[in-house]
Amino acid sequence: MPDDKKFFAGVVVLGYPGETPDEKRKSNIFTPIDGLLQEENPNEIYPKILKEAFQVYECTWVRELDNAQIDIFVEGGHPGPYHNFNGITSEYGAHFILKVEKILMKEKFYNSISEGVTSHNFPPVPTNFGFRDSMHFFQSQFTRPISLDIPKKEVDLTSVRYAADRADDVVKFTDEAIKPLVNAPRIFLPMILRGCVKWAKEHNVTLITEKEMAIIKENRKKFAKNFPNKKGLVLIVISLLIFGLIIFSFHKGILFKNSVNFSPEL
Repeated sequence: MPDDKKFFAGVVVLGYPGETPDEKRKSNIFTPIDGLLQEENPNEIYPKILKEAFQVYECTWVRELDNAQIDIFVEGGHPGPYHNFNGITSEYGAHFILKVEKILMKEKFYNSISEGVTSHNFPPVPTNFGFRDSMHFFQSQFTRPISLDIPKKEVDLTSVRYAADRADDVVKFTDEAIKPLVNAPRIFLPMILRGCVKWAKEHNVTLITEKEMAIIKENRKKFAKNFPNKKGLVLIVISLLIFGLIIFSFHKGILFKNSVNFSPEL
């Protein structure tokens, strides 16, 4: 759940021991909805997921392990026999081996992973959630996140490969093609890869090799050569800002006034 005092209170209420599921449902403030597993398998029954969550793991129980599928629930304690690690493992306890089937995220936070995480699209994750004593239930509130750059390693293509494999479903990159991108600033890497994918689709290329990367690099050089240099670009921007200010000032009738009256106290 995101860091929210209302959500925090809702989680604490649901965690109160000794209540039946029906009693907990009456206290529930969250919105149960169908997950992806339910949508993909409408004839099966899956637990609901909570709409307010920023991330959800949908899991299934691997009931065949330890032959746990034969277990039958008994009210008041199970008489046995008990399993070693999956299913009912004691009179009042059970362990369930789960398989993660789906990882769901809010669209904003999902997109941030491939497009670049910033302090503005980082999910409001509460930390130390659940530390408690006999009277209180604690949570550390979310604050503005800080980041450190991933160390650059000349021979390690892992992070670039991770981004390249997710740049497009059709267009792919060889290791030789992405080697020059190892030293590229990580904040610009998604943009660079999208540019390469765009070029590839325009030229009916599905595998970008070292040869295609050289062509793309050459095209960028030609574009940069024809583009105004930094000094010229700065002058253009400043000129536009000054022109815009003059137009704005005339429009408001505040330019070229003879004087401005200030209060004597000032």
